[in-house]
Amino acid sequence: RMLWYQYEPIVAYQKVKNYDRVFQLTDSVLYNGNQAFSELYQVRGEVYQVLGNIDAAKREFENAVYYNHNFLPAKKSLESMQ
Repeated sequence: RMLWYQYEPIVAYQKVKNYDRVFQLTDSVLYNGNQAFSELYQVRGEVYQVLGNIDAAKREFENAVYYNHNFLPAKKSLESMQ
């Protein structure tokens, strides 16, 4: 329960380049009733960028901003893509 809104473990997987696990965990959260978790979209976008899938990265950053109009990291990521 303590980790319910903690996404640091997912970021840890991102940092060790275990991208499959990042997508497994974020899918589990986002597609089971918690779609408004902007930080997870940000992490997914960053992973897609590293993997070279720019279109998917942009979609994830746009989702982050959609659910939180004030989420500066996603706004900056989108700006850097232009």
